[in-house]
Amino acid sequence: MRFPYEKPRPGQIELSRKIISHINRDSIIVLNAPTGFGKTAVALYSIGKLIDEGIVDRGIYVVRTRNELDPVIRDLRSMDIRFTVLYSGRRMCPIAIDRNISPESFWFTCNILRIKGVCSYYKRLNQMNLNALLEALHSISDHISFSRVLSDKLGVCPYFASIMLINTVDIAVMTYPYVFKERIRRIVEDIDPTTTILVVDEAHNLVNIGGVMGDSISRDIVDKAVREINRFFPGIYRDVVEVLNRLLQVKPGDRGYKFIGKESIGFTNDIARDINVIASEIAFRYVEMYRGVEENAMGIEFSTAHLAKFLSMLIQDGFELFVSTDYGGRVEFHALPIDLSLIGKIIGEFYSAILMSGTTPSKTFLVDVAKVNRNVVELDAVDVGAIDYLRENSYVAIFTGATTMYRYRDEDTYRVYALLIENIYREIIRGVFLVVYPSYEVMYSVTKMFSDMDGIYIESGEPLSHYSNLVERLGRMMINTVAGGRLTEGIEIVENGESLIKVVAIIGIPYPQIDDYIDIIRKSFGDGDTRFSEYLKEVASIRILQAVGRAIRSDKDYALIILSDRRYLDRDILSRLRLRVRLVTQSIERIREIVRAFNNQYLSQAS
Repeated sequence: MRFPYEKPRPGQIELSRKIISHINRDSIIVLNAPTGFGKTAVALYSIGKLIDEGIVDRGIYVVRTRNELDPVIRDLRSMDIRFTVLYSGRRMCPIAIDRNISPESFWFTCNILRIKGVCSYYKRLNQMNLNALLEALHSISDHISFSRVLSDKLGVCPYFASIMLINTVDIAVMTYPYVFKERIRRIVEDIDPTTTILVVDEAHNLVNIGGVMGDSISRDIVDKAVREINRFFPGIYRDVVEVLNRLLQVKPGDRGYKFIGKESIGFTNDIARDINVIASEIAFRYVEMYRGVEENAMGIEFSTAHLAKFLSMLIQDGFELFVSTDYGGRVEFHALPIDLSLIGKIIGEFYSAILMSGTTPSKTFLVDVAKVNRNVVELDAVDVGAIDYLRENSYVAIFTGATTMYRYRDEDTYRVYALLIENIYREIIRGVFLVVYPSYEVMYSVTKMFSDMDGIYIESGEPLSHYSNLVERLGRMMINTVAGGRLTEGIEIVENGESLIKVVAIIGIPYPQIDDYIDIIRKSFGDGDTRFSEYLKEVASIRILQAVGRAIRSDKDYALIILSDRRYLDRDILSRLRLRVRLVTQSIERIREIVRAFNNQYLSQAS
């Protein structure tokens, strides 16, 4: 088995040996490795060695988003190992790739096209030899070229071709839902997990069980689905419409997730089955409208498809119904797991697992919350020579002049934070100032007090590339966002391999918002159990480290981190963060001086 790099980095081979020596049916590995170490290569190399030794048949490597597939593909290509790639069926489909259609509507339409035998890409799979598929994949470089090679060169469906290959290849690389969402897991149910190693990349996401396993649907989509049912099937599905109208009458709470309960609305297996039948019939009628050119139906959107998918998750055992509203007034319904042991059950199905991140979930979380019934072996790349650049290349200051604790949230507190942020931004000459808040409530309360300055942006759903384009044009900018969200998990703004995020301010401590869902998690620990407060600190610490990690992606990067809450003096929080604090002050002017000094030092290094 060849290592992906010609020359392994310090500690990579040693860490691989540790993984191989500890992994067995009775254990799982929790691998903590800083950004830039190359943990992907270590995990893949370890699996390859275990396959060569006949200990396991294959590995499944899961990532959160499809863009995270590409670094894994690059390493696999260097190893001369057989692999396949699986992500969104809609994005892999050569018919749907350029169509404006949701994944939900896509799948119902796809099913009808396959049943009717009018999808030429799917039909060609019956004549395709597996070796021919594998041979064609030698030239791929990323997840997009994977699909294009199969569809353009061989004329077959990339999605179902990949599924055909899973039991033939050594490693299957896929996105989280194929392991953690029951409805989608069935697609790859032919894999024998007892002879398979599971690798979970960015495993800190497992702490947010609702985000990994849950699903959501807007009230607007439910309302459109009711109108579709009445239009296509007037007077036929009255019981279904009655249940959906009952759902539409539900009012959200003041904060976070409000518990509704699926039984109180009347959601049953029969209702879910009827809605699935309705969505299938609507898809069939749309395909029939395009008789002779059926593939054109792939551009039609229908809301009952969204509803059917949502209910297929909600009716599962261990899931319940919640409602929330955002600051724009948009109401959403959520199917969330209330049985937090579901993660542990899934991991326990596999021969073993490697859970990797720069901010791994703790052994306490895995054993006490996720109920992983295995020996948890914790390995840290720093112990074998890796350098933690987040710790080494950051200057960390704690601002103690305010706190976002609920009882102190008022106009005066928000004004202090607005003044702090404005003074920091005035000293930044170029690059990105990332401001991270514990909630949208705090973010909007602070940002509305900003004076009129150029280059201030508040997260509102734009693609991540939008911010890279802005900073290239403006030279400097401030991005305001919420901890645990899309930007703090995925944004990278780089120039010539160097991060342009130079200063990060964490406003408050981003504990999970206390709502009905968090209260269910609390009750799972038992009244008075101190492990619940430990869980909240773990979630907050992971969110903080993920946010500040946006600034330091390699040894070239240096950043100023400002932890802006007096509660950061808590030794337990600081020990979890493992950051080196250089300054503690309640003076905004002192913070401003530090920013000025940091900028001068950074600019002199850059020049």
